[in-house]
Amino acid sequence: MGDRAIEVLNEFRGKKIEKKYILDTSDKSIEDIVLEIKREERFIVRG
Repeated sequence: MGDRAIEVLNEFRGKKIEKKYILDTSDKSIEDIVLEIKREERFIVRG
């Protein structure tokens, strides 16, 4: 999966996607990722 993740990251960089739309999960636990998604208004969570 590492190679594919690098390809996607390079694709995002090439398209100049704003950083606010990217969540870097490199050094985060699953629990921290879920909390960040729930807390930040930039993410839409339904349910």
